Amino acid sequence: MQDYRGTTPGQQNATWAAHTADDAFWQQASVPTGRINVPTLMIGGWLDYMVVGDIANYLSLPRSDAWLVMGPWEHAAEPPTTIEPMLLAWFDRWLKGLPDAPLPSARVTNFEMSAQGGSGWTEMPSYPPVDASSVRYDLNTDQTLADTAGRRGTKSYVVNPHDGPPAICFPPGGGPCNPASDVAKADAHRLTFTSSPLNSTTVLVGSMEVHLRAALSATDGNLVVKVEDVAPDGTVHQASVGYLKASHRLSQSAPTAVVPNQLTDFVVSVWPADWRFPKGDRLRLSITSGDFPKIAPDALAGTVTVATGQGGSFVDLIARKVSLRALPATATTVATARPRPGRQ
Repeated sequence: MQDYRGTTPGQQNATWAAHTADDAFWQQASVPTGRINVPTLMIGGWLDYMVVGDIANYLSLPRSDAWLVMGPWEHAAEPPTTIEPMLLAWFDRWLKGLPDAPLPSARVTNFEMSAQGGSGWTEMPSYPPVDASSVRYDLNTDQTLADTAGRRGTKSYVVNPHDGPPAICFPPGGGPCNPASDVAKADAHRLTFTSSPLNSTTVLVGSMEVHLRAALSATDGNLVVKVEDVAPDGTVHQASVGYLKASHRLSQSAPTAVVPNQLTDFVVSVWPADWRFPKGDRLRLSITSGDFPKIAPDALAGTVTVATGQGGSFVDLIARKVSLRALPATATTVATARPRPGRQ
């Protein structure tokens, strides 16, 4: 494990920038979840820039001994009134052997996000829930998202490596970001594809993969896909985001240059989410080349041309149309330590 004691953020960033591939530097810091054989409580936040690792680590653990809690907070910004009672109950149960100390009442307890700031705590037996289903949308030439592919065509955008700011803060607690901000104005300079109004409340729950068939004018670049919620009044909020460095399309450890101006298949994995789209809102994919300062502004200048319609690009997502059981938004929805003599 890399020891960063005594180093500055600038020195840390320089170290990370020297390792753009998944090499031994990163591999030595990987969590060996396959060797974990004790009960495990994973706690993460939907606004945490490490949300991908939170979900991946949980999914790699034995289900019989793993619980997941996902809240509406940034990295290391969990409110003590929520986390401390839960942790005290957890340690009472497993370290002190107190059988009455409560565990989370479901394997997955999470705060369902929305453009209105959240829909409250929910419970699921798994993530994603078993009643969620895969949905495919095609990216059409008229810049719509639809369940059928339209006429074959292409749409292009100019690379802007300094596009931003991101909706998720990096570093946490700072930076020019606001998860609740309206990004409609920024979308005017991006390539967007928008669905028709949803005919029922839909919860995007799980990961998604955006299959882009695209041609870059340069030998490399950054593909940034933002998943957004478009309200009837035109305001736009980001629900999730995904990144792919074009040269990493085949392997994160062995980059391969792109052949300029040649249509190439890219799969952009969008970060896990749990986002409620009210009936009447629309789903949007917004494609660009930057999310500064979240990712380095190193995309090469030029254009990106996206194949649309039949034989073109599409997205696979996981969603459910039946809302989850809403829970009171208090710490007791997760677990509360039972008071004992001497406990302050």
